[in-house]
Amino acid sequence: STQGYSSAASDVYKRQKYYNDKSDKELSDEAAKLKDIVGHHETTKDIVKDYRYTYDKYFLHMPITINFKANKTSFINDRILQYIATEKELHVIGIDRGERNLIYVSVIDTCGNIVEQKSFNIVNGYDYQIKLKQQEGARQTARKEWKEIGKIKEIKEGYLSLVIHEISKMVIKYNAIIAMEDLSYGFKKGRFKVERQVYQKFETMLINKLNYLVFKDISITENGGLLKGYQLTYIPDKLKNVGHQCGCIFYVPAAYTSKIDPTTGFVNIFKFKDLTVDAKREFIKKFDSIRYDSEKNLFCFTFDYNNFITQNTVMSKSSWSVYTYGVRIKRRFVNGRFSNESDTIDITKDMEKTLEMTDINWRDGHDLRQDIIDYEIVQHIFEIFKLTVQMRNSLSELEDRDYDRLISPVLNENNIFYDSAKAGDALPKDADANGAYCIALKGLYEIKQITENWKEDGKFSRDKLKISNKDWFDFIQNKRYL
Repeated sequence: STQGYSSAASDVYKRQKYYNDKSDKELSDEAAKLKDIVGHHETTKDIVKDYRYTYDKYFLHMPITINFKANKTSFINDRILQYIATEKELHVIGIDRGERNLIYVSVIDTCGNIVEQKSFNIVNGYDYQIKLKQQEGARQTARKEWKEIGKIKEIKEGYLSLVIHEISKMVIKYNAIIAMEDLSYGFKKGRFKVERQVYQKFETMLINKLNYLVFKDISITENGGLLKGYQLTYIPDKLKNVGHQCGCIFYVPAAYTSKIDPTTGFVNIFKFKDLTVDAKREFIKKFDSIRYDSEKNLFCFTFDYNNFITQNTVMSKSSWSVYTYGVRIKRRFVNGRFSNESDTIDITKDMEKTLEMTDINWRDGHDLRQDIIDYEIVQHIFEIFKLTVQMRNSLSELEDRDYDRLISPVLNENNIFYDSAKAGDALPKDADANGAYCIALKGLYEIKQITENWKEDGKFSRDKLKISNKDWFDFIQNKRYL
């Protein structure tokens, strides 16, 4: 019956029935050819447009949630913790959403050695950082000129899909957990106005990808195939309520990760703002010594952080000797604001020039604190010390967007100063690489806590996953990961 069909569908039905009722002699030439190929008269018929509408059919859609009971916080998190506690061959992937790089990744082993470090500004030979920057500028211009604002969403999502695919492969390749900065929701939301920042979108897409990780080039019955995907995260109700762990992703504090010496753990925690001349003079007197080291041809400031009331962080190691090693970038201050132009300063030569303005015999290596009294000399020495402990030195993007150098003023155990420009592959190559490396080290701290405090009955206090600044300084300065 054609009852209930549209007139067009009814007509198609009638024509199809007519063709099916024909004898062999009445078949068209095209249908006869089809019969010779198929070999069965019952299946031979002319091709009919919209054939699917000529017969009744039921469609049953059944959505399937794979491992639906596993999509809970405790189930996935507990299994990941148990795996970490019993597995020896692990790695940590530290992810830094940096200042000069959209996303930077550092992979380390359980001894803190860098296995791979990589910037994701360029993916598949395409520089997404430049493209997003250009699109950002075009959108800002369009807003000012009241023109149509071009779309950037597709570029972002395409970029993130490629990056997340690469990171997912790293997780399986290195048998790794992921360590990311525990950035507050407010911080990420505050960055939304900057087009190149992809913070929250990246986080959400990464969790969704790792919730059921499948690779197309693997057989569906093998691990990582369609029927045996890796479930490494759970889907949280709200991203801001995830806490310290989402499956194989661990969130660590962002403090003191990029501007820290990865070889000694030295970090600048001085408070230099709003000091009067008398306060600066008292500041200089609190040093243990200020001397010229003729062997290194450098000036050395020796101090104990405990003597400075401005510091509010408990350090594992409080006594340090910092040297006027290398050059520093100083942004020019013009018309009450910092400009995009910078000066490169050799701090040792600047110190010599300052002391040559006086009659102080600084070359004999004696302690110079008692000689630094004059107003201008106090000002100069104070500024030189500020530059000495300024480890991250970057030129503006207008000057050189690739210059992002980390220089430590502290000699390490190999009697050298860490300089990212000379670090090679064994140490972080720039400041963002150092951020990713130190984030990975914080992830390694949590692995150590899990393995050392795990009990056979599966009981584990999640408070152990919290890492304070004091714990972090103790871990990196005393190399607890070795």
